[in-house]
Amino acid sequence: MREKLEDAGNGLYRLKKKYALSGSGFPLPSGRREAYFILTGEISSIYKKNGKVRRVHNLCVLPDFSAAKKLQKALAARGNIESDGRPILGVDAKDILDIVLNSADGAYLIPAHIWTPWFSVLGDKGGFDSLEECFGDLTKHIFAVETGLSSDPPMNRRCSFLDNVRLVSNSDAHSPANIGREANIFTVEPGYASIYRALRSGRGFPATIECFPQQGKYYFDGHRNCNVCFSPRETVRHKGICPVCHKPLTIGVAHRVAELSDRPGAHLPGNGKDNPGICNRRENRGEQGGGFDDEKSESVALTTVELFSEEKVPHWTMNSASYSKIRDYYSTVPLPELISGITGTAPSSQKTQHLYFEAIEKIGPELYTLLFSPPDEIKKAAGEQLSEAISRLRKGKVYVKPGYDGVFGKVTVSR
Repeated sequence: MREKLEDAGNGLYRLKKKYALSGSGFPLPSGRREAYFILTGEISSIYKKNGKVRRVHNLCVLPDFSAAKKLQKALAARGNIESDGRPILGVDAKDILDIVLNSADGAYLIPAHIWTPWFSVLGDKGGFDSLEECFGDLTKHIFAVETGLSSDPPMNRRCSFLDNVRLVSNSDAHSPANIGREANIFTVEPGYASIYRALRSGRGFPATIECFPQQGKYYFDGHRNCNVCFSPRETVRHKGICPVCHKPLTIGVAHRVAELSDRPGAHLPGNGKDNPGICNRRENRGEQGGGFDDEKSESVALTTVELFSEEKVPHWTMNSASYSKIRDYYSTVPLPELISGITGTAPSSQKTQHLYFEAIEKIGPELYTLLFSPPDEIKKAAGEQLSEAISRLRKGKVYVKPGYDGVFGKVTVSR
């Protein structure tokens, strides 16, 4: 990174021109807007605290390479940071936060995918029941948390202890094609300090772009190897035990949110209705009852409130004024997956990919196409089927098959 990036003059970095792909315009999306880089890294902490093994992932955000070098030196003294792109350290997450804060002014830490069962601050298997339980007296320095694929803002806002933090949505880098499927919308001028201030205050950070949480691979409860997928209420009926192997089920994000919530749910599995939480504590999983309507774990129709405005929005090179009527989050599906439902072929197939690149070439970048492009523009450039599919998506008129225990869910606009 140090070799190939240069200071952009705003606290961010950009790729040196000599490393750009010849004739591609990279890293200029569609050749029209400069791409910036911010120095980040993810750390996996595995340690024992309060009688339980904790497994917590955190994101570190740094202002410059000197801060990164200082952080590396401090972490290297505590464990091996070179064996993995996401180092695994036996260091308390609170201590990681302290090290990050001391690496530079403006450095900060964001708890990653906070509800994931196995590796997160609030996860069922290795997490805590609150941010304070994890970070103690340093919790005041946590001003943003990452929702992860299996939760969205309405789910998180059921928990009042998250009221004072910003909810961010990021894409992991495991697959380049999936970068951007979840993202954050800022209305500030690009810069490290401006992004930092927006995250701390919420001003200039109006919205996130989300996958439908049911798409996440830990949304519902279940056992992958047993092909068992349960809604939270179904899990309660089975006393938290898999009916096939008779071992405890992997508890998903929807269930875990309900356990820790202190507010009714405005966005619940499969129905989108207001309901009280299923139970307040983990030990109640074996009890009958719960506040959810009967949900089915197979595909169900999900009609939500209007998620998008059908008003014509200026072309994709929008400025702050363009977001004056923006919602606080948008739920969407990657464009190749949407096209795949039309073609009947895989998202990675030649046919789907051809139509995908044709669409973004004629209409604009993928997120503009999905979120803001006028229906008539889509119809003219890519046909009536895609225009109708995107219109249904914007209204939340989709069919969902929830993910569970490591199995990704599916969201389509038709059965």
